Amino acid sequence: LQAKLLRVLQEREFSPLGSDLVRAIDVRVIAATNRNLKELVRQGRFRDDLFYRLDVYSIVVPPLRQRADDVPLLAMHFLQEIAADTDKAVRGFTPAAMDELIRYAWPGNIRELRKAVERALLSCKDSEIDKADLPYAIRPEAVGDSAGASGLERMADQDLDVWLEEVERRAILQALEACNGVQVQAA
Repeated sequence: LQAKLLRVLQEREFSPLGSDLVRAIDVRVIAATNRNLKELVRQGRFRDDLFYRLDVYSIVVPPLRQRADDVPLLAMHFLQEIAADTDKAVRGFTPAAMDELIRYAWPGNIRELRKAVERALLSCKDSEIDKADLPYAIRPEAVGDSAGASGLERMADQDLDVWLEEVERRAILQALEACNGVQVQAA
């Protein structure tokens, strides 16, 4: 299979399954990664022949934490997109909220920004997202006070599925504890 893939990339031709006929193709391959492929080739963890077939034109995009100027534009784009999907009349961010978004380091990159905007939009009760609407982990004064945060506030920063699983797990454990471990009664 790898030899066939390399033939397609190098020779720009392939043989359909079950046929001896060779067909020419005109394709462009776009590959993306967050890893340093040159370093992986050097370590022997990525095939050098595949790397040199793919490495025709490289575009390096720095992480979002190094592009703070992009945060307002991306945040507004995500807000407009999500507000349209949810029919929520939120038109923007307060200056304080936008300052927090710009200052945050964004370890999760653009996906984390999108989820933060989505969560803030769902929490927002006004026409603009304010600093208090932002996820708990983004607000610096909240991060230092995480020991005093309620369990719901800490869980709200997680993925919704993870949060729901945690709520369900705690409810089951409480029911079991109340019934002295008798599963039938807890159910």
